[in-house]
This record gives sequence, C-alpha cells and structure tokens, in this order.
Amino acid sequence: MTPEGPLLSVVVTTYSGERLSDVAQLVDSLAAQTYGRIELVFVAENDPAMRDTVARFAGERGLATVALFNEGEPGASAARNLGIGRARGEIVAFLDDTTVAQPDWAAQIAKTFAEHPEAVGVAGLAEPLWQDPSLAWLPRELEWLVSCTGFLKETAVQPTAHGATVNVAYRREVFAEAGLFLTELGPRRTLYGRRPRWQEGSEDQEFSRRVVSAFGDRILLNPAVRVHRKVYAYQLTTSFIARRARATGWSRRMLRRLYGSQDRTLGRRQAGLLGRILIGLLPRVLLRFLYRPATAWKQLRAMVAAVVFVGVGYASFYFHRGDGRFSRPGYAIATTPEAGLPAGEARPE
Repeated sequence: MTPEGPLLSVVVTTYSGERLSDVAQLVDSLAAQTYGRIELVFVAENDPAMRDTVARFAGERGLATVALFNEGEPGASAARNLGIGRARGEIVAFLDDTTVAQPDWAAQIAKTFAEHPEAVGVAGLAEPLWQDPSLAWLPRELEWLVSCTGFLKETAVQPTAHGATVNVAYRREVFAEAGLFLTELGPRRTLYGRRPRWQEGSEDQEFSRRVVSAFGDRILLNPAVRVHRKVYAYQLTTSFIARRARATGWSRRMLRRLYGSQDRTLGRRQAGLLGRILIGLLPRVLLRFLYRPATAWKQLRAMVAAVVFVGVGYASFYFHRGDGRFSRPGYAIATTPEAGLPAGEARPE
C-alpha cells in the first residue's frame, strides 16, 4: 500500500439491514485498495444494528472506520451530510452501497488530484455488475437507468459538471464553499415498502452544478476511476425503468431551470446518446426480433419506456406542486442545510 498522500474519507450510506452483504463486499474492496490512506465513514438508516456490524466487520479488515446512525431527517442526502460532518480526510469520496471498487480506485483519485491541483472534484465511471447473467440483456445505451455510466465511452480526463455519488470525490473545502446536499432531493425510503422511493430531482447532480457555479469547470471526469455497481432484477422491471426515467427527465428540467446549460459536454453526450438510441440501438433491436425475439422485446420495451418517461418527467416539472421552489437561480445555495451532529457513533474496537 501507498503510505503517502492525502487521507481519503469514503462516505457510504445504506437504508436497510438487507444491504449488509452488499456493504460487506464494498468494505472488502476498500480494504484491498493499493492506496493506504483510506477512512470509511459509514452511515446507516432504519437499522441501528448495521452501524455496529459494519464497524466490527471493517475493523477486522484493518480499515479505519467511523460508523454512524442517522436518527435525524431521513434520506440519502441527510445521511451523506452527516458523513461529511464526521469525515477527517482532505478528500471526501462517495460510493453507493451496491458498488465494488477496483483495487486502484483510491490511488487513481489521489493521482488525479495530484496531477491536476486546480481540480476540486474527480468523478469516475460505474460498470454494471449483473447479479444474474440473465439480466445482461439491457443495452449499454440504457445503462444510465441503473446508475451505470460506461455508456459514456470516455477515455481521457476532461471537465464535467456531472458528479454522481455512485463514484465521485471532492476536496474538503468544496463543502465549506458550496454547502451540502439538499435534503429535499434524492432517494428516501418510504414507510410502505423496502425499496427506496425516487424523489423528484437528483441531489448529486444538483450539488455538482452548485460546485461548478462556485468554482468553475474544475470537476474532472477520469475514466480510470472505476467501480462496478450491482444490478438486481427489480431494477429491470418496466415500472422501475419508468420511474427512473421520469425522475431523470424531471431533474434535467429542474437543473436547467436552476443553473441553465452549464455542462456543455454533458449536453453533447446526452444528444449523442439519444442519437445512438434512435439511430443505432433501435435498428439493432428490431433486427434481433428475427433470431432472439424474447430479448428484443425486453429491450424495445425498456427503450420505449425510457424515452417516453424522460419526456413525461421533463414536462411534468411545470405541474409539480413544488416547482416554485426551483423558480430562481441561487435557491439551492441559499437554503443549503448545515451538517447535523450524529445521534450515535461506533468505531471498531
């Protein structure tokens, strides 16, 4: 392991004890990093036992850990803000609880910041890790529906305003200047189901746009900063795809309302992706009906649901009961919440 370099605090949140095996695999991947200066900041919700279990598990693997339980406002945004408040690192990174980091993930983040001292953030890519081989029918052009970003096909380090918390890191001073995640946005577990509910809007994209507003084009996308994100069967149902697509469309309009067209490269990528879906993917899917009709039907259904419901979400922004909250630029900066103190904390013995 590399003993030198800045301390990297990795904030991971989870909403359910059912994610224990996922978190354990993520912890294993962090313990196996080639970069030695890593601190795990784990925030559990709904299940206090997760805090103690993960703290013990990570400690057994020699990983410096702060484990917290969020007893305050629920949701991923509030949990991340809690983690930021207790992180000690000069760099604060975020991973989803269903990701597995490549062994050089942390080293690539540290290297990118070292080689680009002007950078305030480093975003990476997420490749799908299918939990059943039968799920691999989802076309690469639609992997954004399951929070994967390999469809971008980028090979060089370049500026971006898209810092998804599936795989992103920021310098600590960013939070002092730009604030924290908006708790009005982001996934939040409902009282009526096990799965998190996708609220309108995208809290991580809103935050990255706010960082760009404060610092300029100083978030870098480095394709070498790579993780794998698990994909489960429920994420490929038509209902889930429709909800994700609608939330994506709504958030695109919300962000444009707040910040305008800040990320020109993202706009080109989105236009290029739409072209690849309609010009490249659609003919391939139609041809596939000749020899793999079952797969072709699933792909066509997912493609139609994605395109239609992105449009529905984009249009529905105007009819959302809370759209007045997003009527003027600067709203998000003016109302950014402060980090709260954790109600409970555990460290490995």
